[in-house]
Amino acid sequence: MGTNEIEIAAVKVKVTVIDSPNLVVSYISELESLIYRGRRLVGVDIIKTNPGYFGLNCLLLLCVGTRCLVLQLQNLGCIPISVGELLADATICFVVEIGHLAARILKNRSLEKCDLAELGDKVEMKFSMEFQGPVFPDWNALVFSMDEVKYLVLKSLIQSPRVVGIDLKLNTYSSVSSSTKDSLLLLCVGTRCLVVQMHRLPCFPKILSELYGDNTICFVGKETTRQLIKQESYRLILSPYLFCKGDHKIVEGIGLIAARVLKDRRLEKCSLAELSNKVGLNFGDEIQSLVIPWDHVVFTIDEVKFVVHDVYRCYALGNKLIGML
Repeated sequence: MGTNEIEIAAVKVKVTVIDSPNLVVSYISELESLIYRGRRLVGVDIIKTNPGYFGLNCLLLLCVGTRCLVLQLQNLGCIPISVGELLADATICFVVEIGHLAARILKNRSLEKCDLAELGDKVEMKFSMEFQGPVFPDWNALVFSMDEVKYLVLKSLIQSPRVVGIDLKLNTYSSVSSSTKDSLLLLCVGTRCLVVQMHRLPCFPKILSELYGDNTICFVGKETTRQLIKQESYRLILSPYLFCKGDHKIVEGIGLIAARVLKDRRLEKCSLAELSNKVGLNFGDEIQSLVIPWDHVVFTIDEVKFVVHDVYRCYALGNKLIGML
């Protein structure tokens, strides 16, 4: 447990990290006294500490005025009764979907998709995300550094589009009856790409199925990838848990996104290179097409570059276009 004072938009915010159930009641009482003295309004955020795992593997953040509590639920073992009673209080407004609230008050539906930095500009509150936080934070630690505390609070204030680039490379020479399994699944976020050799896996990892099933993430890819994942044979492999529940999540075609955002239907059929020029992204010259060595465990640098070229462009285009909404 520790208490820190950080500065956000020239305002000093007092933050306490709670890791013991014995301390919860007194700090929740302090928060309640602030609620009852002012507007009955509480900011709420949840940050997962171990994505893909079940149970209370998360941090619960509660904020009233300039007072914030960070509850390490994974260390508390359960949701304390005092916290449950606070969250169940129907007289308090817990703010999560702030875009929806802004759209109703300001009578502008386009605000629903704005991030918190953009909404801050709309109501003349300047937030900055210059602080990037720790590179490898340990959210299970009993003591957080000042940087980690500041990052936690800023992360709950400034949100960016949750975009993942996705691509599929099929082995057209495969003798496997289900050619969708004999493929490479590529995922890209920022400057990090994963290449999953599906034909070398005995089954599709559950953690990837859960990632694909996260409805807060927008997966963007080429039209050919979108069409392939629409096929039930591939959805069954990619996300069997969702398929069984009848949840038909789809991948957004990057051309369709561009057409909607830029209001030009002709963009639906443009190549990635043409779309890049439209939004001012320069990916350099087109790389030479190669034959993927499906029987190799290790790829050469040129082969890796060829494999991830499209998925990275899909991510970069999707991130920029969705950020323009």
